[in-house]
Amino acid sequence: MFTNDQTVFSAHEFTHEHGEARSSGHIVSAGQNLVFSAWFGKVRPTNNPMWTITKQPGTYVLILVNSRLGVLPIGQLGDLSLQPGVYVYVGSAWGPGGLAARVQHHYRISSRPHWHIDYLRARCDLNRIWFTTASGRVEHKWAKALARLPKVTVPLQGFGASDCRCNTHLFWFPSPPSLRAFQRQVSTRVWAYP
Repeated sequence: MFTNDQTVFSAHEFTHEHGEARSSGHIVSAGQNLVFSAWFGKVRPTNNPMWTITKQPGTYVLILVNSRLGVLPIGQLGDLSLQPGVYVYVGSAWGPGGLAARVQHHYRISSRPHWHIDYLRARCDLNRIWFTTASGRVEHKWAKALARLPKVTVPLQGFGASDCRCNTHLFWFPSPPSLRAFQRQVSTRVWAYP
């Protein structure tokens, strides 16, 4: 299970924090919501409006759970040696639809992988998302913060970082990393979904 220090905010709290009304279009409609079950669970669509993701742009972290050993080719980057545990990927969503559109993309298994994460997503369960709508591109700062967390390893150099100077945007942990420890590293309000 996730540790108690991983704070979860409801749609109401998120809306209140950002001063947005539900009718403003900044919150995904109930039909687009996702619910994440506990550790080692799977993501499933739901009409329950309890959890929502904003359509604003921002930075996000995918918490992916893998229970199998194997070798996974990642396009032209090379092979990723899969280990049971938690893969953590950091990305950004600055295009149309913001975070909501990007989360929907990662929810689905891509039949034609485009990004490195699309290959890994096909083998792992999406368990949780951390995100921020703070202004400015903090994706690279977040990658460096993840690299400083305890028990982290880099499973494949260059993963998700072909367009930047970061070593990687993918990290492996034996169990889910602490949101509180991560938040201390980045000094930014980070939302957990769910």
